[in-house]
Amino acid sequence: MTDELIIDTSLDQPIPADNEWILQKAETIINEAIEKKDAEIALSACEQLIKISKLSGIGLAKLLYLLKANWDVFERHDTFEEVAYTRFGKHRHTIDRYLAVYSELFVKNTIPEQFKEDIQQQAIRTQDYIAAALKQGEEISEEEWEKLAHAPDINTVLKILREDVRGKPPRKGSLQLWVDDLGSIWATFEGNRFFIGSLEVDSDEEAVQKAIERIKKGAGIL
Repeated sequence: MTDELIIDTSLDQPIPADNEWILQKAETIINEAIEKKDAEIALSACEQLIKISKLSGIGLAKLLYLLKANWDVFERHDTFEEVAYTRFGKHRHTIDRYLAVYSELFVKNTIPEQFKEDIQQQAIRTQDYIAAALKQGEEISEEEWEKLAHAPDINTVLKILREDVRGKPPRKGSLQLWVDDLGSIWATFEGNRFFIGSLEVDSDEEAVQKAIERIKKGAGIL
């Protein structure tokens, strides 16, 4: 479940957490339920924890976005990125992805109003893929937003983005990344093509192929 709730990379660092308070709270709740012979007390608590965990990702994305937008107010000498990395154990790339989720999906108001709540309810990792597609310049129609809003899992979302959304011409001024059959990575911008690098697509090593897939998904490479 954790993988669905966070946007992490191998560059992120773990930070210590004190779990004692939540474990003690769980014990208090179950003791109260047993004492009153009322299972609803514990069941309701479980429901609340599930709801909180589902919304914690987008909540963090919004808080980070607003914190960065208002950083000058605090008159600090360090940058927002420096503080975010040291305090939260997140690499700048990870922080940028959280920021992009809130910016691309909600600040720019790209989601049709009738689907906004459903998209917000999805795992932050799922929203991250949708935001990455928008940042790459993809146009998402209202029909495609409806499909994304009702998608049952992240694999369905990825299929919609791959088969429905990315088959159309990109927005004007957008940057497109793609890889050819030889593994060369290219960028297309305003009608011009630029060579970026290459991937070892012919390698028989499983680890290499998994790494390539992770790179392509993370960077939104077609």
